[in-house]
Amino acid sequence: RVVEAASVTVAWDGQPVRQTHLRDVTARHEAERALRASEQHFRSVTASAADAIVTADADNRVVFWNAAAERM
Repeated sequence: RVVEAASVTVAWDGQPVRQTHLRDVTARHEAERALRASEQHFRSVTASAADAIVTADADNRVVFWNAAAERM
């Protein structure tokens, strides 16, 4: 499990006490790891592809191209 902690000092009955919140971020941590692996796979495939690969965003702006696209 991966846990995130946030802690603050608050007053309780006039005395300072530490209040700590723990959050299980295991799913987020795993999703981030999977995204990094997917991005690495994408970079590997596009770098070694003989075909041109070009990606555009929703506004039709080119946001990515591989080396094969540069050679065209």
